[in-house]
Amino acid sequence: MSDQYHDDIMCVDGRRLPTLFIVGAQKCATSSIAKQLFARSAFSPGRPFEDQLWFSSAKEHHFFDVPERWRRGLRYYATSFPRCSEAQLTLDATPNYLSSAGAAARLAQAYGPARLARTSFVVVLCEPIRRAQSALYHFRGVMLGAFIFPLVPAEQQTPTTRHIGWPWRSFRDRVHRDVRARTFSGALYAMGRYGAQLDAWLEATGRLSVVPLPLYSRHELATLREIECRVMHRSAHGTDPPADACDASRVHEPPPGARINSNSHPPLWADIDRADAATLATSFECSNQHVHVLLETHPNVSVLPAGFGKQEWVHFLEPAYLPPPEARSRAPPWLAYGAIPLMQDVLTHLWRPSAPTPRVGRENWVLTLLLFALLLAGLTTACGCTVHVLRFRVPSRSAVLV
Repeated sequence: MSDQYHDDIMCVDGRRLPTLFIVGAQKCATSSIAKQLFARSAFSPGRPFEDQLWFSSAKEHHFFDVPERWRRGLRYYATSFPRCSEAQLTLDATPNYLSSAGAAARLAQAYGPARLARTSFVVVLCEPIRRAQSALYHFRGVMLGAFIFPLVPAEQQTPTTRHIGWPWRSFRDRVHRDVRARTFSGALYAMGRYGAQLDAWLEATGRLSVVPLPLYSRHELATLREIECRVMHRSAHGTDPPADACDASRVHEPPPGARINSNSHPPLWADIDRADAATLATSFECSNQHVHVLLETHPNVSVLPAGFGKQEWVHFLEPAYLPPPEARSRAPPWLAYGAIPLMQDVLTHLWRPSAPTPRVGRENWVLTLLLFALLLAGLTTACGCTVHVLRFRVPSRSAVLV
């Protein structure tokens, strides 16, 4: 490493450590924010690890939520980022960090007080039931990728795929089963109980910036500019900028961009029973209340982007998505939101196989064979009928001679 970076504590073995962590929440637009920061600011993307221990990418490195990687040390973590001479700023936007037990403590231990003082931590939060629905359809596609292409590298099954259970299960069916069983501890719901997760990160890092998803959706450019400004100031000075130094509330907002990793799925009001939704919502009440207390009273928790009224985000965790019963689709749920999305997922993965995906259970091999057996039986029946029709329509050679 050259003398130019000898005193730079964020430069380890000539590699630029992240000064921004977007730690979650999963399926709350973290990929969109990270991609926009890479495209329009001084942030440089990293590169995936080559250890095959778990998924990683240029955006999410999965270091502090994978103990086997973390034990290899900070110098190993630095290998997944560009050289200090090539990058001014880097970020790690692993959304699993927020809900992963011990990830915050591991990061604090690896970075130490000096690096933590120059690092910013951002959390994007969204309504937890919508988050659960989005996660189910996202990982259902992942499971179908492994289901149709069983030769992808085998990885351990995740808590989310275990909670989903079957790769064609709709959100309505998953919630209804959990409501009947009176169990709401599955990963789809647990990852949306943000209160205790924020506590763990505050204890480890000392401060957090929270981006309510409705604020980002309405003020994308303001959000990105404020994040960039705050990160650059803290990475240079080790403190937050003055109150109005990063205010971007008056910027002209362009039309919102497309969301990254946004899977097609039915609208939530058509994909959940009203009674089930009310029961499920009660399981998030305590956590949601705690989040609001942190946002409104904790001195080390800031809401980004600043400069907008509290009325724009104060109710953002409350479920307000159920229309009157007459607005519901009359299509049968199994037809409109079971078979059709399943076929869309299957065709998607046949056309564009997914990256290395979690391995699903042995029962899916049986169902794979059953699916192809039914397909083969259908083709055989169709061919048999065709031959039977031709046998009556096309005269034989001997008949023509006679």
